[in-house]
Amino acid sequence: MTIGHTTSAPPPGGDPGGNPEAVPDTPPLYTAEQAAELLQVPVSWLRRKATARAVPCVFLGKHLRFTAHNLEMIIQGGACTPTHQHEQQPTPQRHRRP
Repeated sequence: MTIGHTTSAPPPGGDPGGNPEAVPDTPPLYTAEQAAELLQVPVSWLRRKATARAVPCVFLGKHLRFTAHNLEMIIQGGACTPTHQHEQQPTPQRHRRP
């Protein structure tokens, strides 16, 4: 899963949205609310994990933000593989009485 998108480089002097103050080649930053919506988790869970430094995030002073790479790392960190693989046992054959 890829979060965020770049379709083309921003024009010289600003971003495609017309903000002349935007810094080219800077990844977009998501608020906790936006990131939680993308991850489909409660904002409170994401804030608690970020405050405990249990998930990748960016603090700009007291402001919590997430990059697309942070969100991808959170997703990858939550991925799990089965710890117990169910092996199908052969069905015991019943003995018929003669």
